[in-house]
Amino acid sequence: IQGDYNLHLPHNGMTPEEQQAIAALATTAYFNDAALIIYSAGIGALALGIIVATRPLEQSWTQNRIVLFACLLVTLITFGWMVTCVWSNYLIDDRFDFAKIKPTRGEGGLDASVQSSTAKALPLVYMTGWPATMNLLLSDAIVVWRAWILFQRAWFPKFALALLTILQKTLGPGSKVMGWLSGLISLIVNMFATGLIALKARNHHLLMTQVGIYKRSRVQNTLLLLIESGAIYCAIQMAYTVTLLINTHTSSKSGFDNIFYLISAIGCVSIAWYPVAVIILINQHSSPVTETVHATLARAQEGQELSKNAHSDSTATSNELSVGSS
Repeated sequence: IQGDYNLHLPHNGMTPEEQQAIAALATTAYFNDAALIIYSAGIGALALGIIVATRPLEQSWTQNRIVLFACLLVTLITFGWMVTCVWSNYLIDDRFDFAKIKPTRGEGGLDASVQSSTAKALPLVYMTGWPATMNLLLSDAIVVWRAWILFQRAWFPKFALALLTILQKTLGPGSKVMGWLSGLISLIVNMFATGLIALKARNHHLLMTQVGIYKRSRVQNTLLLLIESGAIYCAIQMAYTVTLLINTHTSSKSGFDNIFYLISAIGCVSIAWYPVAVIILINQHSSPVTETVHATLARAQEGQELSKNAHSDSTATSNELSVGSS
């Protein structure tokens, strides 16, 4: 970085306030660079994950797989668009805040430089919101779709999912309602969907233990992975929502803004990555998985009925897991 400024020599004509402001800008630039590293790693991992998630297309191009591939492609494009805007925004800030600072030279000094960088980066700031919103809507749609498939014969979970999804779309970031409310509704949607998957896993586990099958099956492993990944995603969303609330309603945010940038970067990466992880897990069961119940478990009529129900539930759960990915 070139410039005719000095952070520590008093003879350069800079006031203590200007030196403090430049130090704050340097700290912000440091955290911006850390956020850029997160974004760059995220888009690389996203591209790799999409390649893995679309491997079943090598076998056949079914309608469901084409729809999933289109969703993943849109996610990659919108996330790449957002990362490009963020990169450009940060580079403009660094260039005008540092490389073109001319303190006390009759050109406005530091304040004019900051205002110039803000004005030039403003279109990029507006553009960043659109791809982030599209990624959030796609992510929620894929998660809700997966929970919806698992409860095809239950009307209440489907009704609740539909209601929460409509509410989340209505209170989107582009509405007049505060943007953080959309993030909160999205968090509730994902927590509810993850809870439904956990309920399905619990019912499946109880039915299997009733017939004496205690070994964890592939279906149970997939359900547990969906629950764990959903819990991690909800934790990241919760952290982002809390920091967004604090950042919005706090007047003194000097040091908190930098933390908010990092958490925002992690949140945006997780929003793009979570549906890809869900599809990868679902593709593990692209073919039906049946769990054989040995005849020795059915010693009585009740045992035979439980065994039949366990086998039926296991097959149905496996088929539900693979619906939409085959």
